[in-house]
Amino acid sequence: MEAARLLALKKGIKPSVREIGIYYRGFVDNMRLNGKIHDASVAGITQLLTGQLIASLPLAWKLFVRGRVKLPPLPLGGGGYRRMYNRALAREREAR
Repeated sequence: MEAARLLALKKGIKPSVREIGIYYRGFVDNMRLNGKIHDASVAGITQLLTGQLIASLPLAWKLFVRGRVKLPPLPLGGGGYRRMYNRALAREREAR
């Protein structure tokens, strides 16, 4: 599924729903920064970039106060993933 998504993006095919592309970009960026996924961060970025953040703030605050949502991790653990990602990109460029 991931490969199909990447191929579609490279060919310039846009997702039919704008939020899907924003969510995917946030997911990949979160993985690149942290080396793992923090669901609340991905959801927050998606809400922010789609302009729906203000509507979600009361619910997000309730979840945070009740301990259901944790603070996002510091972007310290993604170094290994970033190196692997950059090597893969370099190999891909060489193959062209």
